[in-house]
Amino acid sequence: MSTYFQVLFFSFLIPFLFSFHPKINFYKTWSAFFLANFLVSIPFLIWDEIFVRIDVWGFNNEHLSGLTIFSLPIEEILFFIVIPYCCVFTYEVLSIFFAKVIFSTKTINFIFGLILFILSIIFSDRLYTFYTFFTLGLFLIFLFKYNKSFMKDFYITYFLITVTFFIIVNGILTGGMTGGPLNNPPVWYNNSETLNIRFWTIPIEDFFYSFLLLLSNTYFYEFFKIKLYGKKK
Repeated sequence: MSTYFQVLFFSFLIPFLFSFHPKINFYKTWSAFFLANFLVSIPFLIWDEIFVRIDVWGFNNEHLSGLTIFSLPIEEILFFIVIPYCCVFTYEVLSIFFAKVIFSTKTINFIFGLILFILSIIFSDRLYTFYTFFTLGLFLIFLFKYNKSFMKDFYITYFLITVTFFIIVNGILTGGMTGGPLNNPPVWYNNSETLNIRFWTIPIEDFFYSFLLLLSNTYFYEFFKIKLYGKKK
């Protein structure tokens, strides 16, 4: 079993098993999740494929199974299913416990989005930085306009739980267990296309990329929950 696949397997195991817990019953909204995940994964996989082809990032075969679709290892494709599943599951669980917590995210979305949009223009010569900050900035400004109520639970989930989970998973994938980002990590990055600022072994852009990935999945998950089950956050 490849290093990358092991990371995905052990990340997925507990959320999957607890999806059937009678107080959670996440499996009952699988249709909403997988529709949302499919819709989000397609553009992210296209983005991933393009960036691999132009050497913005890439993969070390010694940590992979060797199975690929186009330029992407099968593990990388599974990443876009497994990690959002774990995080949307966590979002659903925490939303039960924090249902009575009320605060507005409208101003946060606007300020955060505007800062990222400005930074994307400043660093437009760095592809990973530009596209991540630009896309997330626009999405947050969109959410400011429509003031989606699920954002409160998303922010709580992301900053209480998901960031820690993300640091462990991405830390391993970017070289945390192989001696650092310069010592054959499972996933490598072209520093000329990033700000070259890392937390542990993780490029700072990865935090915003993961935020965008998970926020997009959660947004469409809530959208399809309303369409399929009439459940509104």
